[in-house]
Amino acid sequence: MTDLLHDPASADHAVGYSSSCDQALAPASVPSFCAADVRAREVWLAAAALEGADFQRDQAQRLLVDCLQAALTSGSRLQDLAEASGLTPVEILAVTGSSAMLLSPEQTRRS
Repeated sequence: MTDLLHDPASADHAVGYSSSCDQALAPASVPSFCAADVRAREVWLAAAALEGADFQRDQAQRLLVDCLQAALTSGSRLQDLAEASGLTPVEILAVTGSSAMLLSPEQTRRS
């Protein structure tokens, strides 16, 4: 796989870079950089990669919360969910908006 941050030729092609700063080569959402701004292009690419990773993390967190809520609703034990998720029971209750008062002792008891 080509490393866009460390292979300037590939990065140039990937973002529509033009050494003559020809804006016509760059897609509308991708800034075009002059040869003197190679580092700025690398920063832009790294920032875009980080933004994409942040979006994926946010999606994964929403999926985890949805799954935890569904599992609690279906009667899964809180301790089992804590072990499976790597969260504490208190963290699960906090992220799902659940109340320990609603959970039966069987759901919180460790076997």
